[in-house]
Amino acid sequence: MGRQTGFTIVELLIVMVVIAILATIGIVAYSGVRQDATDTKIRSIVKIAGDALQIYDTQKRTLPSGQGTFNNANSVDSLVPQYIQPGYREGVSSKNASSPDDIFVWYPCKDTSGKITGIAVFAALNSAKPQESAQVNAVKATCNIPGAAVPTTGRPAYNYVQTF
Repeated sequence: MGRQTGFTIVELLIVMVVIAILATIGIVAYSGVRQDATDTKIRSIVKIAGDALQIYDTQKRTLPSGQGTFNNANSVDSLVPQYIQPGYREGVSSKNASSPDDIFVWYPCKDTSGKITGIAVFAALNSAKPQESAQVNAVKATCNIPGAAVPTTGRPAYNYVQTF
């Protein structure tokens, strides 16, 4: 009898399992990188919005008194549209917000007498660092923002903040 050439079923199955494992590792790694990139964009948008609100303050000589998301009448988009490029929030999503419009919210920082001293822009990152989440509670206390106004659990859950 001559010797047969080819692969056995066991060898083929082993190769398929190895390929499946490598594909899974690649998909998981890509997912993490994509989530990090989205969080970086969210941080950038917070900075853009805060800078635009500071320009509003410089021009009007007053900070906005209300609070807002980025899609209502008192929003960053409607208060300072000339300083923000159209579509700056496109493609942003967060697992900690029920919709893209819930990712961001801003509140005035007030001292104990109620005088507005600045603006705090909050965001719901996909994966915040522990110090970022801790800073949210510190800013809420410093700016005299009621705890329920900026939830840190549920959806949306704000876990990032910058003050301006």
